[in-house]
Amino acid sequence: MSTGYAAIELPVNSTSGVENRSLCNRITRSITVILLIVLTILLIWAVAAAMQRRVSWKVDVVKHGMFLNETDSVFRWNYNSAYIPLHQPDGTIKHSLAVRCQNVSGPTFYDVGPSYIMFAESEPDGTWSHITMDDVLLAPNTAGVDNGGVEDPRVVYWEKSGFYYMHYTAVKYRDDDTLSPHLAVATSPTGLPGSWTKYGPLWEQNDGDSKSGAVIINEKWPKKNHSMIWGDYSLYWSTSDDMLHWENERTTPWMEVRNDHFDSALVEAGPAPMKLSDGNLLFLYNSAREVGQISSKPGWKLEYNIGFLILDKDDPKKILHRSEEPILSPTEVWEKCDNSTNIDGLTPDVVFVEGMRPIDGKDDSFLVYYQGCDGFMATATFTVSFTKKKGFYDPLYFLS
Repeated sequence: MSTGYAAIELPVNSTSGVENRSLCNRITRSITVILLIVLTILLIWAVAAAMQRRVSWKVDVVKHGMFLNETDSVFRWNYNSAYIPLHQPDGTIKHSLAVRCQNVSGPTFYDVGPSYIMFAESEPDGTWSHITMDDVLLAPNTAGVDNGGVEDPRVVYWEKSGFYYMHYTAVKYRDDDTLSPHLAVATSPTGLPGSWTKYGPLWEQNDGDSKSGAVIINEKWPKKNHSMIWGDYSLYWSTSDDMLHWENERTTPWMEVRNDHFDSALVEAGPAPMKLSDGNLLFLYNSAREVGQISSKPGWKLEYNIGFLILDKDDPKKILHRSEEPILSPTEVWEKCDNSTNIDGLTPDVVFVEGMRPIDGKDDSFLVYYQGCDGFMATATFTVSFTKKKGFYDPLYFLS
C-alpha cells in the first residue's frame, strides 16, 4: 500500500567524514603539542627554581691563638689533638683532648722518637692541665703492631654503647726499617688515662697502608650502619655495624685531590663531621699543595691547609658543597716556622685539624682544635652560614 510519499535519498558527500576526522586529529595533535610545550616550560621553570633556591654555604673563621706547647708538657712536640667529651654524672660535659706527643731523639729537632697519645683536660679557669707521663692514653708497644708509634687520634662517643671510640694510626717498622701506618681502633668506658683497650689495626697489614678515620655515628642504628671517612691521599668511605669491624673499601675513592686547587697534593680526613641546624653535616678536611723549599727541613715542599665539605643529611655520602678556597691557612709564625720566622717547628707551613666541638648556645658555631707546624696546639671558632638564593623563576618568588 502506498503512503503517498516518495522516498528521498540525500546525497552523501564521501569526503566530509574523512575531513572531519582529519580536523579532529589535527586538533588533537595541536593540543598534544601545546601540552608538551607547557610541560616543558614547567619543567625548565622547576629546574631553574631548584637552581635559584640552591643553598650556598660559607665558613667564617676567628683564630684564638696557641694554648699548648712544650712548656705545657713533658714532650717537645704536642699536636694533632682529638676532642674527648667527658660525660659527667650530673649530665654536664668536661672538655678534654687526646694529644699526639713526641720527643726529640736525634741531633736535630726534626729527629723524633715514637708518638704517644696523651690526655689533657680543660681547667675551670680556661687553662689546660700540664701533660705528664701519668696522662698516657695509648703508648707504642715495642713488640707490637705499633712499635713505631701511635698517632693522629679521632674520638667519638657512642651513647647507645656507653663507650668512647678512638680511631688512630698504629705505626709499625717494616723489615727494611721504613714505617708502615695502619688505621686502628681503641675503646674506653670513661675516656680517661688507664681505661683504653686497643683492638689493633682495622685491616690486614698486607692490604696496604691506611690512616686518618673520621666516624659518623648513625642515629638510626641498627637499621643503618655507621660510616667512616678515611685516607691521607684520597678519601675512602667505609661502613660498620659495631664500630670495631669496618668494611675494607679502597677500590673507588670517595673524594680525590683537585689539581687546580689548594688540595692538589693530598686530602686527609679531619674530625668527625658535625650536624648543622639544617640537618646537614659539616666535615673539615686537611689538604696539601706544593709550594717549593721554603724552610730548612730537608725535602719538605708542602703547605697544609684546611677545607670543608657539606654532607647531605639523608645521605652523608653525598657531597652538597666543597670549598673552593681554604678556610684556614698557615699565617701565624708558629704555623709557618719557615725561613721567614724565628720559630722552630717539626713540620713547617702546616695547619691541621683533628678535633672539633659545638659551641653551646650558638647554632652552627664550633670550637676547632688545630695545630701549627706539628708542634703547637691552638683554637679557632668556625661559624657556618648558608643562604637560599631566589629569583624570578622561583615559583615562590611572588609569594615571598
